[in-house]
Amino acid sequence: KHDSEVHRSFCLSAETKHALKETAQRLKHYFKQNAELNLDAVAQTLALGRQPMPVRAAFTADSHQACVEQLDKLIRDVPWELATHVNDARICMLLTGQGAQYPGMGKAFYQYNPIFRETFDRCDSLLKPILGESISSVLFEQKSDSIHQTRLAQPALFALEYSLLTLFDALGIRPTAMIGHSLGEVVAACWAGVFSLEDGTQVSSAPRTLDAAASG
Repeated sequence: KHDSEVHRSFCLSAETKHALKETAQRLKHYFKQNAELNLDAVAQTLALGRQPMPVRAAFTADSHQACVEQLDKLIRDVPWELATHVNDARICMLLTGQGAQYPGMGKAFYQYNPIFRETFDRCDSLLKPILGESISSVLFEQKSDSIHQTRLAQPALFALEYSLLTLFDALGIRPTAMIGHSLGEVVAACWAGVFSLEDGTQVSSAPRTLDAAASG
């Protein structure tokens, strides 16, 4: 995709609400003074290159001008007395089962995020000898009908969900609880260490044993 079509997440954090507003104002000024900024580099630096602090805000944008506009809106409209404070944050993740998939699902993550891509490729290498084909072609082809075949949909979703969890973990987003439906239970159990990734891919590619493995 062209850069202007890619929405990126920009994360801000500070020790206090007042400091967070000042951070947003400085970032807006920086964008206005530097029209050729690499948006991928800015988003990555804000997410991974800064020490997370307890008061946080975030926005998404797909262009330099959109960043300026979103920051202006953030500074002007956010009730800063309600800014998110995450000292005691708890995260619960809900993982879907078959039926949520669609052609092209997760393709942008694969194209633009090396952490997601590395994990997905690892799952793909484990599944290919079992399925006889690559799940990347199954999941990422925009006009593919094979994604709706159970024998392919479930392992493809397993790889997608597990790769997303790996990406979230790298960003410091770690659940304290997880629940899932059918295949989602298998992903949650695998992520929690109930069984290995190798075993998880085996279970996801055997639909008839999937529900038994999840409930067992």
